[in-house]
Amino acid sequence: MNYSKIISNFSNVYRVKLLFLLAEKNAILTELTKQVGEISHSEVSRHLGRLSKHGLIKKESVSGRKYEITSLGKTIISLFGPLDFIFHHFEYFKNHPLDDIPPFLLREIDALKDAEFTIGTGEVMINMQKFIESSNKEIWIMCDNPFPFMPNAKKINFIIPPTILKYREKIYTKEIQFRVRILDQIPIAIGFSELGPGHLLLPSIITPRPDYSIGLYITDPKGLGFLRKLWAYFWNKAEDYHHK
Repeated sequence: MNYSKIISNFSNVYRVKLLFLLAEKNAILTELTKQVGEISHSEVSRHLGRLSKHGLIKKESVSGRKYEITSLGKTIISLFGPLDFIFHHFEYFKNHPLDDIPPFLLREIDALKDAEFTIGTGEVMINMQKFIESSNKEIWIMCDNPFPFMPNAKKINFIIPPTILKYREKIYTKEIQFRVRILDQIPIAIGFSELGPGHLLLPSIITPRPDYSIGLYITDPKGLGFLRKLWAYFWNKAEDYHHK
């Protein structure tokens, strides 16, 4: 099968726009022409013909006047959100690989579209302190360095490498409940509280560890939901540690 012919459908902005319009509701040709704008009735018809030919849209089975998107069309445009987010921040992702994000979460990475990119180690540290100070209940942290802030939280969930265990006597207190798991390699730094905000630091292409000079500061529910899923993925990979 010649996949290039199918892929070529998405090289045209009007065909992509038509797919998104039909994902919202079925419509006849004249309605779609009005909504697309800029191009003629005949051009819209031609684009619809191409989309229909490759099984991305079809005519309604009852009246036959309205176009509707197919299941295949819906599946394909569901991938546009993540791609759009990555392309929008192309320079960042060019230097910060996504290899350590599991595939099922890569498909949801546009949940971070409202995150703020924080540049500079000082600014990153300030935002890390914000999430620590935001909670008096529970926080979740994954990092490869001793965490520099004194938390207000009553419960802390750590994912850390074995090298940080030597600092445990300075970290553990009777006032705080700890859950700790060990992961030999920490490629990503994650932090969030039960209230938000949170942060995400990806590795750089130079070294497979979190880049503390630039990160994503996250305050919205969708972004924080993504962090929770990513945290759970690494928590399940890590090994239990019981402090004596």
